[in-house]
Amino acid sequence: MHHFLLRALPLLVSLLGVLPPPTVLAYTFTTIDVQGAVLTEARGINSQGELIGFYADGWAGLFHGFVAGTNATDLLNISIPGASATRLFGLNDLGHVVGGYIDGDGSGYGFVAQNGTIEAFGVNGATFTSAEGINAKGQIVGYNVGPDDRHRGFLYDKGVFKTLDVPKATFTEPHGINNKGKIVGTYVDKAGKFHGFVYDKGKFTTIDVPDATHTYVHHINESGQIVGTYRDQNNRTYGFVSTP
Repeated sequence: MHHFLLRALPLLVSLLGVLPPPTVLAYTFTTIDVQGAVLTEARGINSQGELIGFYADGWAGLFHGFVAGTNATDLLNISIPGASATRLFGLNDLGHVVGGYIDGDGSGYGFVAQNGTIEAFGVNGATFTSAEGINAKGQIVGYNVGPDDRHRGFLYDKGVFKTLDVPKATFTEPHGINNKGKIVGTYVDKAGKFHGFVYDKGKFTTIDVPDATHTYVHHINESGQIVGTYRDQNNRTYGFVSTP
């Protein structure tokens, strides 16, 4: 057997030498830089190519949300009147956007902007509420922070809040929801480790990248593919996509 491997090794090396090089995908990059801003973040895109995000007009200034048309054109500013910060986090294919804002008293609220109107909302008893994702059915996911500083997730559907808390977690933040109602996000266990999760049909499933020290899940598409980030043993951070 060893003699066979030794005889086959030169052939294997020669075959490897003629293999085609890895395919490099050619992407076209378009910079999004709001005029006069010191920071611009693009946070979502829908199937029509519409973009959402937020920007800061000064290092100690206000945060504003923005919606941009395809190819980052026709920038539309979205700022809640009287708010010290407005951020957009989620966008569906109907052009409805969700985010969060902080009012003059320092309290945080979630909101949805659709059909020319803005609806603000907050979880009862919470000091901070943020809307993170929205699907084509208008179902919204996000999280709130209570007086105990604990982060709790929610599903907001037709004006009704449903609490989404991973069992035994100290921190739960849903970030994305697809049109099938599958919800993804991140939670923290009692040991302080971050994990991703999928919530489907009343059941939580943990998502952990193998050998990662922490896993964070951000979004899910209609095929069930999940994107997020993780940290390795050397504390380096990587992005990932998970396909079921």
